[in-house]
Amino acid sequence: MPGIIGEETPQIRANYSMGYVAIAPGNATPPHRLIGTAELVYVLDGTAEIRCDNETVTAREGETVLLPEGGVLQSIVSAGGDADLRYITVSQPAYTPRSRSRGGMNLTRST
Repeated sequence: MPGIIGEETPQIRANYSMGYVAIAPGNATPPHRLIGTAELVYVLDGTAEIRCDNETVTAREGETVLLPEGGVLQSIVSAGGDADLRYITVSQPAYTPRSRSRGGMNLTRST
């Protein structure tokens, strides 16, 4: 049965998490490891430099990047321009505090 997922429809179960992220120019997400979950990043506005497993992918408005399960996400950086990077992130299965580890990693900043 299709429907809008929310408190009004507890019978509709979702096995993913979805979030909206905005990052100011020159800033980045903190590094983390994807444990038991994969993540999609869909860029709404701006340009993202996504560093995962020592590879960098540049994604622009309308592009989607898959970050594989077990990957080490060094950062998602707002690259270029004066506007915020805005993106939607989807993780499956749903996010839990155990699905991400930040042990021993430092926040990076683009130069």
